[in-house]
Amino acid sequence: MFFMDMDRSLREMGVGDTSIPKRIEKMGTLFYGLVDGLGRALEDDAEDNALEAFVLRDVLNENAATHAADLAGYVRRTSNALAGNSTADIMAGTLVWDEPA
Repeated sequence: MFFMDMDRSLREMGVGDTSIPKRIEKMGTLFYGLVDGLGRALEDDAEDNALEAFVLRDVLNENAATHAADLAGYVRRTSNALAGNSTADIMAGTLVWDEPA
């Protein structure tokens, strides 16, 4: 659904039909690379060192390094809050959400 929306958005911005598949492919590569990196960082350790390094490297820039620990903590809490939901529940929008502290 995400990539269908990106396709639609590119078309609305006037990108030509022949260019769209190449752009979507590049977006997919970047997106799935980030998802893979995030998944590995979340699984790597409970102390958030790997997650903080991921956030600093792939989300923030060095100028915002002071915020990396805060964002990594938020990502960990959000991941934990969503962990009890099935993929079907997430896709249906019927989440059980325990607000991350």
